[in-house]
Amino acid sequence: MNAVSGTATGDAGLARVEVRVGRNDGKFWTDSEWTDSETWLTASGAESWNYDLSAAGLLTEEVEYTVEARAVDLADRTDGSPAAVTFTFDKNALEVQFQTPADDALLTTNQPEVTVLASDSCSGIA
Repeated sequence: MNAVSGTATGDAGLARVEVRVGRNDGKFWTDSEWTDSETWLTASGAESWNYDLSAAGLLTEEVEYTVEARAVDLADRTDGSPAAVTFTFDKNALEVQFQTPADDALLTTNQPEVTVLASDSCSGIA
């Protein structure tokens, strides 16, 4: 994941979209570091907006994040109920293993039973 994006509208015209990135430990991203202060950051664009999540130090493996977005109109009124999405950052691929048929097995049917095990430590798939 490199960015979050969306669309927004404003009754008095749209000035900007602001985003807030929070972690499950109560810290908030300031565009350069994590802090205790709830920080709203300006996204790129307005009606069609995005915020880059690829900054060094922003996302850490197996940590839960909430990204909120709110519109600000030309009269400087702020949306009172921001849209939000919560996710856990996981950049590791699933581990997959074939259980049956065995490697180099001689199959005597055209519909063999295949068993696969998949696991991922972050999502809990086992």
